[in-house]
Formats: sequence, C-alpha cells, structure tokens
Amino acid sequence: MTMNIDPNWALETAFAEISSRYRPGSYWHGRTRNVLLQMWGEVVGRTRATTELAALIGKCGSRNKFSKEYSISSGPLAELEAHFAALPPDPEPKRNRLNAGDRVGPWKLLARLGRGGNSEVWSATSDTVPDAAVKIPNGGRNSLRRFAGELTLMGKLNGTKGVMPLIAGANDEGHMPWLAMPIAKPIMSALDEDDPLFVFTGTIQVLETLTSLHGSGISHRDIKPDNIYLLDGSWVLADFGIASFPGKEALTEAGRKLGPMFYIAPEMLTSPDTADGRPADIYSLAKTVWVLLSGQTYPPPGEQRASVEGLRISSYVDLECGAKLDELLEECTRHDPHDRPSAALLCERLTKMLQ
Repeated sequence: MTMNIDPNWALETAFAEISSRYRPGSYWHGRTRNVLLQMWGEVVGRTRATTELAALIGKCGSRNKFSKEYSISSGPLAELEAHFAALPPDPEPKRNRLNAGDRVGPWKLLARLGRGGNSEVWSATSDTVPDAAVKIPNGGRNSLRRFAGELTLMGKLNGTKGVMPLIAGANDEGHMPWLAMPIAKPIMSALDEDDPLFVFTGTIQVLETLTSLHGSGISHRDIKPDNIYLLDGSWVLADFGIASFPGKEALTEAGRKLGPMFYIAPEMLTSPDTADGRPADIYSLAKTVWVLLSGQTYPPPGEQRASVEGLRISSYVDLECGAKLDELLEECTRHDPHDRPSAALLCERLTKMLQ
C-alpha cells in the first residue's frame, strides 16, 4: 500500500484521489482506501479532519446520503469518525519568541502592543522612522500565508482613505516577515461618553471606506472595536489579516468559523468559505456601533430587535434619533444577509438621520 497523501487535499479531494486508486467494491480495496483516509486525517490533524468530515456529511444532508455518495458503509464511517476524534490535539502554532530590544528587519522592538492568534504588534523604531507599530506573524503556516495576503492587500490599498497606512513591509524568504504602520489611537481609548456624535460621524467615515472597498470586491471580515483606530482625527480600519479580495489564495476551511468573536455574522459561522463578506461587514459594524454607544463590553448575540428593551440603544443612551437607530441596527443584524442594507445605503440613511 503506497500512496502519497497530499496535506493540501480537502477531504472531498482525498476521497476522490484515494478511491481512484483503491476503488470500493472488494474487501481489500475498500479496507485499504479507508486506512488511507485515516492516514489523511493524521497528516492534516484532528481539528481539520473532524471539521471537514462533519461539514461533508452536512453537505450531503444525512449520514445515509453521505454513505451512498462516497461509497462507505455505516461501520467504516463510524470508524473513520472515531479515528479522527482520537487523534492527538493539534500542536500550538509556533510563536516567534520576541523580546524588547530584538531587531526585525530595520526595526528595534520597544514594547509589545498586542498579540492575537496569528500575529503580534510591537512599538518599534528605526534609523529613519522614530515611532511605528510593527506587525509580525507567528510561525504557523496559515499565519504566514494570511500575512502574505495582508501585506499584498495593504500595499494595494495604501493611500486609500479610511485604511490604516502602510509605512513599509517585507516578506523575504529566510527572514522574519513584518509590516509597519503609524502609531494610532485605539477607538475605544478615544471615545467620549458624552459625545455620541463622535461615534456617528466616525461610523459614517467607516461606511464610506467600506463602500469603496466593497465596490472593489474587498471585504474586511474582522470588524470590531479593536480593529478601528483614530489617526490624524479620522477613523481608520486596520488588521486586514482575514480580509477577502480578488485573487486571494483560499485559506478558509469549510465548516470553520471566520470572523470576530461576539461580532461575527451567522453565515460566517456556518459557511465562511462561501459566504459574502460584505453583508457580514455590515453585521459586525452594527454590533460595533451598539457597543460604542451603549458602553457595554460586548454586544448581545443575534438580531438587535428594536422590540426588545435590553437590545435597544435607547435603553442605554438618550438619543434624539434613538428609535430610528434601533430600527436601522435591527436591519443590519438580520439573520439573512440579503436582508441587510449595503454599506452605501447604510451610509446614506445614517447621514440623513443626523441632519
């Protein structure tokens, strides 16, 4: 039994490739195929194997339909599920062990500003730029691939109004990748609780940016307060690590949620690999606005129904346009993405609301 298992195969592809060599029908071929499918799981790891198998069964509609579609009886299917579930936990992604004083490219790292699942950000200085925020990916394979996409997109968007500017970046083989941005103020730190107009005008600025991005086929897919900054008096979007744009390499696995926790649109939970990121951006922005205006730490899950007192903005802050805003946020968080307004329409309606 010799066959190379490609870790880039999706489970559906693995079924097709392995079955083309070992066709189900005879005991030996069927058993060999099933063992090779188990080996595929060992190559890609427990999380991906269990997730893709569950997604594939869901795609077929039932276990029986899956068994017929992929010529695998209930017994071997149960064995495959058990084998995937019993695989060791996926290893933690390798992180770059960085410390203050280290050098990355031309930058001397000063202090860590933040750390996420795919990267960390440091304040840094160089011979030519005295103060910058430098983003560095961790050593995980997907993190590096996402970082490469982010650097490409930020280069294309550099100079776009409402997008965090790129000072410089590098992704040279054999060297630690990095990208440098201006130091900006996190929007949560810039809020004035007594000035909701600041949130309204800033949201309109973000919507103008999204209108431009969405018109070019780009969706951010990670909108939340932590990714909005105040730079030179304007609101700017940052962290395009999971953004979608034309020509980007597909990295999102079927069945794996994608987006900001607490702000994530329902379709990004159920079908992130095929969902349109533009209405998902609207959903996440509405949740963000609710948090910025209400003063709450996190938004409530699901639709922001104006009929529920605890979900209304007007229950937390006294606004002349509170009732209209509650209705608008309900539209923006509807479960069906087709029922949400576009960024352009939302920008127009919010602007009129303030007049």
